[in-house]
Amino acid sequence: MALSSKAQEVLLRATQLIGDNTRWIKGHAFAPGPDGPMHGYCSLGAIELARIELGADRHEYRSVSDALSRTLHNRGDSQGVINYNDHDTTTHEDVKRIFCETVKREITGDADIETLQRKDQE
Repeated sequence: MALSSKAQEVLLRATQLIGDNTRWIKGHAFAPGPDGPMHGYCSLGAIELARIELGADRHEYRSVSDALSRTLHNRGDSQGVINYNDHDTTTHEDVKRIFCETVKREITGDADIETLQRKDQE
């Protein structure tokens, strides 16, 4: 199932959010901190924060989380996004890779993700 344009926006923003290793966490969707109530976030927390920032509805959240699950499934991992994020051996780089693979499959095809993000910031 192809992502809607709004879900694609949510996925791209969540990918940007999860890229910040100082904010990625395990065990909770969100963690409070000096910058406010969403200082830290897990994979699904990043999707939720992106959804809120972009004014998307819960359907887009679900579409993006399902897309991440498909990426994990395609890699032979059936533990789901929450368990993958929180697994003892999962690193921040592992999580970023899942988001980037999902962007590549769902949005960019063979386009370079960093190039796409730079264009988005211009």
